[in-house]
Amino acid sequence: MENLKEKLEPMVMEIIQLIIKKNQDYGNAIFKQKMPAISLMLDMKISRLGNLIKNNDTPNFESIKDTLNDIIGYALLGKIIQDEKA
Repeated sequence: MENLKEKLEPMVMEIIQLIIKKNQDYGNAIFKQKMPAISLMLDMKISRLGNLIKNNDTPNFESIKDTLNDIIGYALLGKIIQDEKA
């Protein structure tokens, strides 16, 4: 895909801001619970993604895009937790 970097950079910056804002709202809770919380949240978000796809993206609250952003965000937080263990 041409211009992949140009497409990725704003998406990644949007997700970084989302993670920072949500982490402030949750008071660093994910870092207290560590990988069990990451696993649980990813499982919930992937389940929601499957349900949204099955129902043709007719959400009550969050869209497929929101769900994908959450999945990426939790995966990045999981990576931070894993990197800090090393």
